[in-house]
Amino acid sequence: MTRRHLILSLALACLAGCGDAEPHALVRGEDSCAYCRMTIDDVRFGVLVLTNRGRLQTFDSIECAAGWVAAQDATHAPTAIWVTNFADPSQWVDATKAVYLQGSRLRSPMGRDLVAFATDADPDALQLAHGGTAITWPRVQEIVAAATGPIPDGTRTPEAPDAHAH
Repeated sequence: MTRRHLILSLALACLAGCGDAEPHALVRGEDSCAYCRMTIDDVRFGVLVLTNRGRLQTFDSIECAAGWVAAQDATHAPTAIWVTNFADPSQWVDATKAVYLQGSRLRSPMGRDLVAFATDADPDALQLAHGGTAITWPRVQEIVAAATGPIPDGTRTPEAPDAHAH
């Protein structure tokens, strides 16, 4: 094999390995949100998105991740989205299958109060324990789309008007 073929083979092997990224633990105080740029302070609300180029993007809240996903065109749709299981922050859950609470007593970082739980979580028990309404990923996307509005620099933000008042 020539040197050129060897280099090409190595490059292709590296590219092939880029697409199989797996969720990893978020690092409080180090990782930042790809949407709002805030440092992640509470990993219980964290989200990881695997881009179509094999890159993992970190988010500090479900609403930021949903806003970022909504801003992608079809050619840049993510390959996977994982949300943190609030009840066990070391566990990642497929965002499309997670059970969500909206408007509960559990306050999310960006003020929309969206919280994710494992796919086998009992929605009725969650509502009883924490208040709020049990919803699905499509409803999360609707809530974020309806609440997202322009900010002065022309970008969009998923946060509630009082998100930074805490």
